[in-house]
Amino acid sequence: MNRLKLFFLLFLCTTLLPAQNVADMFTTMPKQMVPYLTGEICQRLVELYNARETTKTETIFGDSIGIEQLTDDFLSIQLSQARRMQMKLLPVNDNDTILCVVTTYYGPEPESTLLYFNRQWQPIMMEGHLSGFNPDMLLACPADMSLVEYEELRSLLDPMLLAMHLDAESTDLEVTLSFPVANRENREKLLLIVKPCRLSWQKNRNEFLGSQKRNTTFVERNTIINQIQTL
Repeated sequence: MNRLKLFFLLFLCTTLLPAQNVADMFTTMPKQMVPYLTGEICQRLVELYNARETTKTETIFGDSIGIEQLTDDFLSIQLSQARRMQMKLLPVNDNDTILCVVTTYYGPEPESTLLYFNRQWQPIMMEGHLSGFNPDMLLACPADMSLVEYEELRSLLDPMLLAMHLDAESTDLEVTLSFPVANRENREKLLLIVKPCRLSWQKNRNEFLGSQKRNTTFVERNTIINQIQTL
């Protein structure tokens, strides 16, 4: 009887223990996140990646799906030709972590969404999670451009669509603007005023923060777009 109780307690401890790395989070991902990904499929994808075998398989819709990069705290997976997901464990107070999920959809240009979850996959509503970010941080009027032309170009970015990229090696988030409705001539002009920004995760405040002062070492917009598209 005592052995049975001990076994039951051990079972509860192991099943209720929160995920410790991003692979654990991935394999326990709720089905509503990606309906065609079951826990078994996620586990198989992790095993294929770790075994350095062919990491891609086909979904029921005929799309290729596979893990592209996996570390203890970062995962990037191609969900289809039109969708990619990145996961990053971010430190918070009390030696805990939360999961940041960036999902990027591909139309004419990438467009990203950002969500947070605790280690039990409960959504975390973090109002102002980009409170240190202002879309104007991504824009700058060149010295040889008139303010009238700048404002005309800026009006083409309404509404502003963001493309985001989590850095696998740090806790930074790279952000730039997408402009899918612009024609070729306007796209070339927009490239002159759009300047990407890097936001840094602040664990004491549980949010990404950026500086209003642009750092000239930030990755150029085309580089970020290429990172998002070709991971």
